[in-house]
Amino acid sequence: MKNFRNTIILFLLIKAFVVNSQTDLFVDPSSIGLTFLDGKKIEDCNVCKEDFTALDEKIDKLGKNPSVNSVVELLQAEFDNETVNNRKARILLIMIRYLVESENENPDVIYHFSQYENEDIENENGFFENKDFEKARKGAMEILALFDRAIDLAEDENSKNNLKINRMYYITSTDLFEELNHIYGLNTNISVDENIETFEVRGTDKIILETLNNDYISTGIVPFKAYDGINLGLNYLQGRNNWLGSEISFDFVDHPNPFRLISPLSNTMNGHYSLLGFGFLKNLTQQSFDVNGYVLNVRKLGIFNANLFQFGYHKGYSTGNSWFYRPEIGLTYGPISISYGYNAIFKKSVRPFTETHFVTIKLNYPFIRISKYY
Repeated sequence: MKNFRNTIILFLLIKAFVVNSQTDLFVDPSSIGLTFLDGKKIEDCNVCKEDFTALDEKIDKLGKNPSVNSVVELLQAEFDNETVNNRKARILLIMIRYLVESENENPDVIYHFSQYENEDIENENGFFENKDFEKARKGAMEILALFDRAIDLAEDENSKNNLKINRMYYITSTDLFEELNHIYGLNTNISVDENIETFEVRGTDKIILETLNNDYISTGIVPFKAYDGINLGLNYLQGRNNWLGSEISFDFVDHPNPFRLISPLSNTMNGHYSLLGFGFLKNLTQQSFDVNGYVLNVRKLGIFNANLFQFGYHKGYSTGNSWFYRPEIGLTYGPISISYGYNAIFKKSVRPFTETHFVTIKLNYPFIRISKYY
């Protein structure tokens, strides 16, 4: 058993340290790894450090809620008058930010697709797509063109790569990629080029996919953040007695950084959910213990957690053993949670000897990844 455990640990470490060939966004990433070793360092971006305090003051003078068009006109004038390429690139990056993050004023173009309703229609090629996606295609081409100009102007390789990473996150975080996946049913087990050929991806959709893949090849950064993992947790429960134990669960995670509450651009709360889990708690002052299982445990949604479908079995009491129902609700920050729970004991003779109301402190993080990021 010990040799088997060591073999598994060694396998995970080898998989985590293996460097991808960096030739295709779909094929390269591994389906198994350790999340704390997945990250790749992003070098400093000199373009992003350019100081534009004076420009910010000019934008502030446009009023409390200036129109996007007025801000873009101001930025374009500043761009035309600027002579330093890094600063020109920075102005374009600010322009992109205003177009994507501000309320859209052009009814024919969409720059932030995830903000629009999901209602499908059949397109001319027989695929079903969001009724507003054609407008999003127009907006995407404008934003990608602005990124192209900024990348060309950037004076150092680190800044160019950083801008490419930002472009990838624009494609994935505003649901452009998700909609393309919905339209074509992309297969991430084959290369991006094979997907384009197999599903006959053409026009703007092809450009978006190829841009995403080329930026990955240049930077080595995978722009997807969600993954499936195995959680190994440590739990402490305090009621009449003190309990200590552990748990294991199969989890779905929106972001590998447990402290990241909100995803930028999409402005959605990051969640962490356990589909199925099992735990063990030992009473530190008596000989009793319990085992429990649960389904659909919301470990984190914003700062809240709720485990409402948890059942288990108490064992080791002189009056017998008993099944129980144990809902919990509380707060989460990063991998740490604190929750209030109620113990509903099914066998009346056991109730005086165990917990009714209690508080749990848990340390949980699914660091074993068992899927590609998606």
